[in-house]
Amino acid sequence: MGNNIPLSIIVPVYNMERFLPKCLDSILSQTFRDFELLCVNDGSEDGSQSVLESYAALDGRIKIIVKENGGLVSARKAGLAQARGEFIGFVDSDDWIEAEMFARLYEEAKLHDADCVSSGYIQEGNYVSVAYDSVTAGVYKCKAMHGLREKIILDLEHHDKGIGGSLCTKLIRSNILKRVLPGIPSEITLSEDKVTSISALLECESVVVLHEAYYHYILQSFSMTQSSNINYLIQVNHVYRYLVSLYSHPLFTKAMQCQSELYITQLLIKGINSRLGFSIKNLLWIDPYWLKEIPLGAKVVLYGGGALGEKYYQQMITFGKHEFVAFADFNYMDMVSRSSVVLSPDKLCSMEYDCLVITVKNQEKSLEIRSNLLKCGIEESKIFWFPQEEIFWRFAEADGLLTVDSYLDGEGK
Repeated sequence: MGNNIPLSIIVPVYNMERFLPKCLDSILSQTFRDFELLCVNDGSEDGSQSVLESYAALDGRIKIIVKENGGLVSARKAGLAQARGEFIGFVDSDDWIEAEMFARLYEEAKLHDADCVSSGYIQEGNYVSVAYDSVTAGVYKCKAMHGLREKIILDLEHHDKGIGGSLCTKLIRSNILKRVLPGIPSEITLSEDKVTSISALLECESVVVLHEAYYHYILQSFSMTQSSNINYLIQVNHVYRYLVSLYSHPLFTKAMQCQSELYITQLLIKGINSRLGFSIKNLLWIDPYWLKEIPLGAKVVLYGGGALGEKYYQQMITFGKHEFVAFADFNYMDMVSRSSVVLSPDKLCSMEYDCLVITVKNQEKSLEIRSNLLKCGIEESKIFWFPQEEIFWRFAEADGLLTVDSYLDGEGK
């Protein structure tokens, strides 16, 4: 089947009846109109098929592919096998996209004859945040592609994610994905996007990175990435085995091997914290160094009544050198704390306290919160925020893994 249309959009669907209409509406509302929409029903047991059929009856661009349940990788393979587009885009069925997304990505792909265009995303959960690739926005070709490939797993220099792993924020040339995706083991059910993106970017000769975000990633309470799984270590092992298989790729350098091992370390830390179902939760999540950065005996308000706020509270109570006053949050009506009532920040003006600690990890979000707290009359000198870098970066830096020339020069295997 030849490539005779500009774009194929693939949407894997598994029991997403509730969220599917918003997803499909956002795709069909794209200002870029010349695409096919391949919806892969991966053995759904709810009303997803009926939703798909009702939309397909109204728009001829929609093609429904029905298969037995086999997981995300399997569903994407089924969609890709029938895709006719020059470029491929992916959208998860519980997310949605802004109307100009594919027009913008396709425009950049054609303008620069790029094999891939990578953009950011808007994450919507307890709060809204925007994330971009940590590399500089721009066009990467020839020699610049070498430097970019060195950051497709992790950005060692900036202690960051490098090129974001999500397939859904990218437009990738179809012939590259059709070489790569069939080789991704369908039993990989963790970091599926990441391993596919790594494999595809190894084959790309030109990439455009945009610090623009059009994809809305919705954090669901039932998401597999948020729930415990006794088989988590098995899932990590599948990812590790696949990454090891890439070590023999001619463009896979020593730096990338180092990144792979650090990435697996990161997954294992996440497993310890929340994925394995341990009764000890979030053991390596928040570095307690912050307790020594505020005056001993201080009366402390914690901004944020969610899981992060609870972790700060637990550490403070165990440390026993400060006095807890209250939780506060602008979304206090939606917050249910196990330890205390969550107050509106407006209430703090009539309360006695010495420090207010913002308990979020995202620095951009912390600055937004700080600005809003100042508008409420909170004294700037009382507001604290502490960076919480992933713990493995500290050990990697101490061991010299982030500065050793043999890792960073990218020369040879």
